[in-house]
Amino acid sequence: MTDVYSKIILDIANHIKETVPGIVMVDQYLGQDQTDLRPSLAYPAVLVDFDRAEYSMIGASNQIADSQISIRLFLDNYASSISQAPELIRQKALEVYDIEKRLVEALHNWQPSEGYIQPLVRVSSHSQNRNDIGLRIRNIVFSTSWIEYSS
Repeated sequence: MTDVYSKIILDIANHIKETVPGIVMVDQYLGQDQTDLRPSLAYPAVLVDFDRAEYSMIGASNQIADSQISIRLFLDNYASSISQAPELIRQKALEVYDIEKRLVEALHNWQPSEGYIQPLVRVSSHSQNRNDIGLRIRNIVFSTSWIEYSS
């Protein structure tokens, strides 16, 4: 593939598969959480999307792209961290943060071996609870840049 977006998704998916045990599935984000039904994903799942890319000319019709990449971590939301719950249940409920930490450690400052993009830099994260479909989603946003050469 020559398209940079496709290459990034494939390289991120392969890197997560190799470095973050416990992530069962990696795919592109297509709005799987924007439904009234629980999406048929294998959990924990990571879905990759491009929030935005801004382009600037750098000469000879070549452009530099500055992009933000969303890494959505989808987790089952069955366990409760309420203080009255048994300790093992509480730990299971809070496992999301350990998985997120391993995911960030794998991706922050990482770049594909071909070096076609700058290293990923984490710029933000936030939660989304979809209790109606039993999911907790952590959205971690990374920035990167690359040059697109005119053909």
